[in-house]
Amino acid sequence: MAGDEDDPLRETYRLIDFQPFYSAPPWFLAVPKIINPSTAKIIFAGQFSDFFYGKGTFGGSHYKFNIIGFSMSEHDEYARQVIYRIVKNYLTINVDNRPKDPIRLVDYRPDYRSRSQLLKRYAFLDPANSEFLLDGFDEATIERL
Repeated sequence: MAGDEDDPLRETYRLIDFQPFYSAPPWFLAVPKIINPSTAKIIFAGQFSDFFYGKGTFGGSHYKFNIIGFSMSEHDEYARQVIYRIVKNYLTINVDNRPKDPIRLVDYRPDYRSRSQLLKRYAFLDPANSEFLLDGFDEATIERL
């Protein structure tokens, strides 16, 4: 590709002696971190605690809830817990008894096997209160949302 030589991500570097590198804030605190997928990433990523703070109370006062393109990989167990709690709140708490839309799960799952895998991960969604839009994000899906 043209311009690849200017791409800052073209090269990868390895830091052998990392102790001095990590012991000199604020530089370390000012750069982004890449955290590998892991079942324990939330334990080691304290900077994400603000993101998850209070998410356990979401859903009860909402009237629409859509999940778009989140495959809920096995290494995202922490996210599964958050989504489960939001779904539970959405279905069990209704602040002013206003009708709520069904939960809509949107993803692209073109075959039976991939659909089954996704629905297995989202087994906590009750088909009576949910719509599964698994043909991708297209005009028909936008109309449903």
